[in-house]
Amino acid sequence: MTFLSDVDHETNITNIMLKLSPTCESRLERCSWKAKTIPCHLLFATRITGSGFCCVMNARYSPEDKKREAKKVTFVGEDQSLIVAVKEDIDDVAFARRPCHDVEVILFDGMQYPLTEVSGVHSYPAHFNSSVYLKLHFEAQYISHQLMYHSEAWRGCRVSDHGWTRNEVECILQCRRNATLALCSCVPYTLQPEPHHKVCSPEHLGCLNKHKNKLTYFKPTGHGANHVSLEKERSDGVLCAQCQPDCTGLVYFAESSHVHYNLAPMKKLFLSKLLHGLNLNSTVIRIFYASEENQIFYLLETNLRFFEDIALMGSHWILLSGGSILIVTFEVIYHCTIRWRHHHRRT
Repeated sequence: MTFLSDVDHETNITNIMLKLSPTCESRLERCSWKAKTIPCHLLFATRITGSGFCCVMNARYSPEDKKREAKKVTFVGEDQSLIVAVKEDIDDVAFARRPCHDVEVILFDGMQYPLTEVSGVHSYPAHFNSSVYLKLHFEAQYISHQLMYHSEAWRGCRVSDHGWTRNEVECILQCRRNATLALCSCVPYTLQPEPHHKVCSPEHLGCLNKHKNKLTYFKPTGHGANHVSLEKERSDGVLCAQCQPDCTGLVYFAESSHVHYNLAPMKKLFLSKLLHGLNLNSTVIRIFYASEENQIFYLLETNLRFFEDIALMGSHWILLSGGSILIVTFEVIYHCTIRWRHHHRRT
């Protein structure tokens, strides 16, 4: 009753959702980092995301995390990276995104706001009462210095002035805020509303549900936007044509596999010293690199530089002029030999 009274007197919607959400201390039972057991609060913190309040590690999009250094692994292998035992309580959920009983694991670049509709953010289900393995990979894209002298419209992507900061995320967040403001006169707390915005409350749920499809899709633009498979997006999507993708960035993705604990022979196999004594109604998540190799790096640059373009044009001119010279030579030889001999015989 004390908790309900505290929530009842709260007027800030974001604070209400924070109090109604389960804390990281109650959900994360045990953690291991670099093969050592470590208190979970030293790795994770409660932060707001596009999916509500989550337990987040290595995020630096919030002001309080800007100067915090990211934790990095120095070895490969499932025991040398991150292991988290998550306590399952399917009734203790304040914000449900899909009709299933599991833990949602979201992988993203720590500098960007984890909005699941944005490229580079991947979601993986961690099945109830299972041992889940997420083998990490990443792709890094850099931009050539020559492209910095061209306009954004010519490049087709945006370059950040602050390293890996994701401009695309900020643009899409602003586009989504403007759409919900226009449709329902409020901004959901998961879209990082600005101080002058009205945060959506239960009185706005009817409007938000009415326009749920429009706030889910983006209206396609550019080449291929009229394809028949994009009919739903064209009719219901929000137009964010001004939001260009980022020229540089890191994209993380994983290969997921799991084993259920309800198989009797598997219980002793997966219950290590870290998990000894835990209730089996727990999901154990292992996030690790399996290899130091096979990570992909891309360099974004022009198809042809100016000297390569000149060389290509020169080769075309040489081909054309060479062909013309050969044709003229054959014509001259023909008229000076075969044609002249035929004409001389007739006369």
